[in-house]
Amino acid sequence: MEVVSINFRLAPEHSCPTEYEDSFDTLKFLDEVFDKLPANLNLKLCFIAGDSAGGNLVHHVAVKASEYEFSSLKLIGLISIQPFFGGEERTESEIQNSRGLLLSVEDTDWYWKMFLSDGSDRDHPAVNVFGPKSSVDISRVMYPSTLILIGGLDLLYDWQRKENWERSGSGGGSECFSWISNVRGASRVGFVY
Repeated sequence: MEVVSINFRLAPEHSCPTEYEDSFDTLKFLDEVFDKLPANLNLKLCFIAGDSAGGNLVHHVAVKASEYEFSSLKLIGLISIQPFFGGEERTESEIQNSRGLLLSVEDTDWYWKMFLSDGSDRDHPAVNVFGPKSSVDISRVMYPSTLILIGGLDLLYDWQRKENWERSGSGGGSECFSWISNVRGASRVGFVY
């Protein structure tokens, strides 16, 4: 197994969609230089994985990849760990867990403001991927099989469940695993029970 970690340009110096473009360009680059890569590397078995903001990135790169014809690379799976999504509407999990152990609603609002940096609200398609401003018809996207890992006490829990529900009818299907007692970021700090 080979792992590629992308050193994409970051917000706020480089605003959305720079991170998505850098990540997708990496997939295209791997596809283009396939004949120069190690012989044991099988690009027909490619997964994309991301945690938190990386989970958001996984979604957007997968949408771009579904519209592109690779010659050697085949995206067969996505792993999205506590993906960072949101919207203008405050969900029940955001209200109940607004002062999360590692992340608050105020924090998420600030992160979105820095990421978007153009004055857009949280219904921007980068944030609310299935919301009123999204131009993507998710039922037409051929997603590969997807595993979504979420924390039951994560303030973004409802947005993550919505992603799983919306995505489950497209492409390769979607499985969602919930750590009932976990907060946002628990997988990184050893709170996984």
